[in-house]
Amino acid sequence: MNYLEEIKEDEEEEGEEESEEDKIDQTNYAKLLLVCHNISENVYLDYPMFKQHTNIALVTDHIITILINALTFKDKFILYLNVKSLSISDTERYYTFMQYFSLIMKTMFPEKLLKCHIINAPSFFKQIFTVFSIFIDKHTLKKFHIEV
Repeated sequence: MNYLEEIKEDEEEEGEEESEEDKIDQTNYAKLLLVCHNISENVYLDYPMFKQHTNIALVTDHIITILINALTFKDKFILYLNVKSLSISDTERYYTFMQYFSLIMKTMFPEKLLKCHIINAPSFFKQIFTVFSIFIDKHTLKKFHIEV
């Protein structure tokens, strides 16, 4: 029996039945963890999972929470951004989000990014990144490493 099955069994013994709302919240939280999670100061953001969500505000709040949590381990974090399956139309679709995320990083997490590893980048990504980089100061740009 795994850990979750033991908890469920304990709850059933106590007569506490899980509501449908609780099940939905747990499912949504599990999906959010697939989008973004941290292991100590390392933060993992997975674009293929991100694009499956329709509530971008909820995902953004979750990402901010994860970044704050990562800073409880060290004073800076390392971001691993998996952009596998990113398309040119996706960059247009999420352009406003990228601007907003850049603003969040500047205002809420100034000088907290140690490195950003962009992995599984499609071949066009460097050109798109050049356009996006106008929102990033030169000091911060040196922290980005793109792996195609």
